[in-house]
Amino acid sequence: MNHLLKITIIGLFSGIAGTSIGGLIGIFLNNINKRFFGFILEFSAGLMTAVVCFELIPEALKLSGVPATFSGLFLGILVILLIERLIDCNYNLLSKTSEKNKYKKKDADLLRTGILVAIGIALHNLPEGFAVGSGFQASVSLGTTITAVIIMHDIPEGIAMALPMKTGGYSRTRAFAYTIL
Repeated sequence: MNHLLKITIIGLFSGIAGTSIGGLIGIFLNNINKRFFGFILEFSAGLMTAVVCFELIPEALKLSGVPATFSGLFLGILVILLIERLIDCNYNLLSKTSEKNKYKKKDADLLRTGILVAIGIALHNLPEGFAVGSGFQASVSLGTTITAVIIMHDIPEGIAMALPMKTGGYSRTRAFAYTIL
């Protein structure tokens, strides 16, 4: 098998494995209280924020300087705001109470959170794939280490995606399927 194909398969595995493990944990958590649910979401958000603040931004500043780093940062914020607006259109449809609609407002809020987290994570998986590929190009041990770290990093992300979707009304199967995607 060609080297590039091996790296691609390993990168795909690293992206799916961690979120799938987290998704399985998220869909099988039953009757959790609000404090624990909030803790899981806050912990996941804290991990992602720490990675951005303490690893990605400093590395980007070293490689590209202040203007390019902050341009990319603000462009990312704008993309997320645009995605949030698009989801709000569907959210407004979900939050309207009617006999046809099986979702309540609270459930629609949870679904919105889960969908936003899923989209954000899907967008951030692209650089993770680049990191795995670059690591394996440098050395097998570095690539393996990066793969293991990404899998561990993605577990809370899977929980943060699956738990709000399941709690918001999606079936376990549907929430898990969206987590894998």
